Amino acid sequence: FAALGREQDAESNYRTALKLDSRNTQALYELSRIQLTSGELSESIKTLSQLIAIKPTFVNAYILRAQCYRKLSKTNESIADFSAAIRLDPKCMVAYSHRARCWNELHMPEKTAADYSSIIQLEPGNSEALMGRANAQINSKHFDKALSDLSKFEERAFSLDAQFYGTRAYALMNSGKSQQALEDFSEAIKINSHVPELYKDRAQVYEQLGKHDLAEADLETAKRLSAPR
Repeated sequence: FAALGREQDAESNYRTALKLDSRNTQALYELSRIQLTSGELSESIKTLSQLIAIKPTFVNAYILRAQCYRKLSKTNESIADFSAAIRLDPKCMVAYSHRARCWNELHMPEKTAADYSSIIQLEPGNSEALMGRANAQINSKHFDKALSDLSKFEERAFSLDAQFYGTRAYALMNSGKSQQALEDFSEAIKINSHVPELYKDRAQVYEQLGKHDLAEADLETAKRLSAPR
């Protein structure tokens, strides 16, 4: 309640500031943030549009409005605003990162990879971008490139989770490296034994290796895990 009260007080203060000066861009920006936090997405977009009309070079206003559009599932509008932010600040990694996720939602892996590449150029060791680009490369069926990114990710990671091993195993499987894929799928399952897709994919590797009984066992496990409880 105290936090809610402070937020309401802040909103009241910003509205008062805007009554005194309707072109107060900082007040407009802070008000739009409160509106976003409160779930008033349309109001936040309206406030940010007013701000951008006054100050078209306000990078964070485009980013915030893009986030509002994304929450409303207006992906194309979100991309347009992230792109505007990037034009104003070509080193804005936040905009590249969010736009990459938008491209991914639209199933456009080449553009997804390109945005993650821009982040990697700015920060070569960025783990999120390396993993994001690796997944985009897999979706584009560029498995060797994906494995290269995953190798760089592994060098920088403090620990590796089931998702990492499962992703690399999938790339290895599709690169004809069945034994290595088997090892990674098994490691992923050891970390998290409740993911049916891991068993389904490992079953494919067992089939590639001619181990049909083990493949059948994995498919049964996947079926059991997928069954409604």
